[in-house]
Amino acid sequence: MDRRRGLRYTGAMNRNKLKAGIFSLALVLLFFSCASFSGKRSEEFIADRDPIRLGSVKFELDNFLGNEVVQKDMEVEFLPRTNEVSLRYRYETISYTLYIGKNGRRLFADVFRKYSGEYEAKTLVDKASKTRGVYGKGKERLNWGVIKLTEKK
Repeated sequence: MDRRRGLRYTGAMNRNKLKAGIFSLALVLLFFSCASFSGKRSEEFIADRDPIRLGSVKFELDNFLGNEVVQKDMEVEFLPRTNEVSLRYRYETISYTLYIGKNGRRLFADVFRKYSGEYEAKTLVDKASKTRGVYGKGKERLNWGVIKLTEKK
């Protein structure tokens, strides 16, 4: 009798260990498959937050025919996951989003100071062939696409 109980007990122990092992493996796999676990993060990562809306800015563009200037609104957001600022605007039926990284923002601030000084001193270069690249260049990205004319509810 003791022998049978011992065998039954051993069998039950093995089943419990097997169940615990499967459960542990499932937890580990679940942890690594979660969307919140991203493994590697970019060097530019600041926080795991949704974009922060900074407001809107008015700017001007030539209209479609190029005979007058029209004023547009640009939505500005900060993206903490990529350390970028996004500038979103529409022109005709196309939506544009310009993403500017940390280096691009630094370059823009330096160029703006330089441009403002030259503007005040009235020493701006006005020849088109000499203006290209005079203030520097940066690599940023631009997404564009056709605007949805109708929305599903």
